[in-house]
Amino acid sequence: MSNEERLKVVGIAADMYFGGTKERQISLDGYRGLVSTKNEWSVLGCFSGQVFYAEIWPEDGREKTNLSFLISEQTYGTGSTYSMN
Repeated sequence: MSNEERLKVVGIAADMYFGGTKERQISLDGYRGLVSTKNEWSVLGCFSGQVFYAEIWPEDGREKTNLSFLISEQTYGTGSTYSMN
């Protein structure tokens, strides 16, 4: 799965996060899958956010891909400092 396709999955998860959706079937060029969340909160280094999971199946029968990632509302302030929302 290319980085561009993975970013599309993250974009879908961000839409789900802001919409309060827990599960969504997805279809991308050559792939189908499921993006879901259990509303878990986790920390990765200095980032924290809601955990999302994706199971992606290639339509050509190759092995499925499992992704997990955080959706964070961290925003950057002015100058060299940032806000840890």
